[in-house]
Formats: sequence, C-alpha cells, structure tokens
Amino acid sequence: MGTNKCKEHFYPRNFLLSYDKPHHFTTFEWGWPSGYLLWRVVWALYHIIWIILTGVYAWQWTTTKSNEIKWFIYLTHWAYFVLTLSSLMELIAVIHIHCKRTDILKGECKEMSGYLKFVWVMFNVSNTASIAVSILFWALLYSDTYPLTTVDIATHLLNSAYVLSNLIITAVPVRIYHFFHPVLFSTLYIIFTVIYQEAGGSNGLDKPYIYSVIDWRTPDTAALYSVLAALVLTPISHVIVFIFYLIRKAIFDACLKNTGQ
Repeated sequence: MGTNKCKEHFYPRNFLLSYDKPHHFTTFEWGWPSGYLLWRVVWALYHIIWIILTGVYAWQWTTTKSNEIKWFIYLTHWAYFVLTLSSLMELIAVIHIHCKRTDILKGECKEMSGYLKFVWVMFNVSNTASIAVSILFWALLYSDTYPLTTVDIATHLLNSAYVLSNLIITAVPVRIYHFFHPVLFSTLYIIFTVIYQEAGGSNGLDKPYIYSVIDWRTPDTAALYSVLAALVLTPISHVIVFIFYLIRKAIFDACLKNTGQ
C-alpha cells in the first residue's frame, strides 16, 4: 500500500496541472473553509505590508535616493514579490469560490479551473523561491559583520517560516515534478542578470553587478554559481517543500487512523 502511494508521485501525468480535488485549494488539510478564508486574508495583508516596507526601507542598502529604484533588480525582492502575489491570488481565488463556485467548495467539482492552475503554479514558484533565497542569503551573503535589518529577517527568515507553516496546514497539493516551475523562474532571473549587467547596470551600492557571486565580468564563476542556483539549489528547495507536504499528509493520515475514520 505504501509503495503504491510512493509510486503515485512519480507518474508522468504529475508534470501537468490536472487534479480531481480542486476544493483542496480552499481549505486546511482537516477542512474548515471559513477559517481558511481568514487565514488567507491575514497572510495576504501581511505580505502586502512587508513588500511595501521593503521599498520604504530601500535606503538601507543604497548609496543615493535615486538608487532606490534598483529594488527591482534583486532576487530577494523578485521572490518576495512572487510570494506576495501568490498570497493575493490565493485569497482572490478563495473569495471567488466562496461566492461563485460553491460546487468546488463542496467537493462536487472534479476539474481544475484555469485560475486555480495559475494559483498552483504561483504556489510552487513562491514556496521554492522563498526557501532557495533564504538558503542563499544565510549561506553566501550573511556574516557576523553584516548589518542585519528587520527587512532582512522578514525577507530571508520569516518568509520561509510562513512557507513551511503554510505547507503543514493547507490542503494544497505539492508535486515533485513541478520543480520545473521554480527552475524556470530562476533561469529567468539569471537571464535578467546577464542582460542588466551587459547594459551597464549597477546595484544599490553602485557596484557593476547585482550580486558579487554572479558578476559576469568573471563569466566562469558567475555561470557556475548560476547553474548551481538554478539547477541544483532550486530543485533541492522544491524537494524540501515536497517533504513538508509528505509530513503533512502523514500526520493527517495518522490522525484519521487514530480516530477510526
């Protein structure tokens, strides 16, 4: 039985976005759709507030006022923007389903709508990108002499804390084969860094690169770090997300067994 369940995760169809329980996108693992709606409201507002604050406090990592526009070049902000957008899209989807698609809410619908598929892709990208960005920050950028700010904590620690806690309680499924969604996102960012630097762009501290580890003036080193980030770290981060999903399912199944359901 357990072997069959394991094999199910690796069927080729799991590359796709088909799913016969779309109501799982509207509730906690144990149910309670109305409580889940409140959960989505709280976190959408939280992330919106924090992404605004990352712009307000842009002076913390820039040399001039004009450099604050360079907020848009950093992977941290790309990832947090996607996380915020994902939270907002999840909220909109849940509200829409509560108001217009009660058939989904009741579990009567067996097909994924287009907007739920979009929500799922955003869910995959934002979760994995958040984990990857946190790992990159604490492994490569942070040091004892690094002036750690509240924004750093929010975008490199609390972001992943939210992702992992959300994974443990939401009913949204995670598929191991969906790793290519965040890989495409990572690849897009790497392409952006090449174009930006080749166009003469600089970072908030007026350095001729965005991050020193991907300085394309030393293409071999930059390419190595880029490949490791996109094709190694990103899939590993998605595996972490998938493991937390499996933990959630195992806990829930154990609870059902103990209650005799």
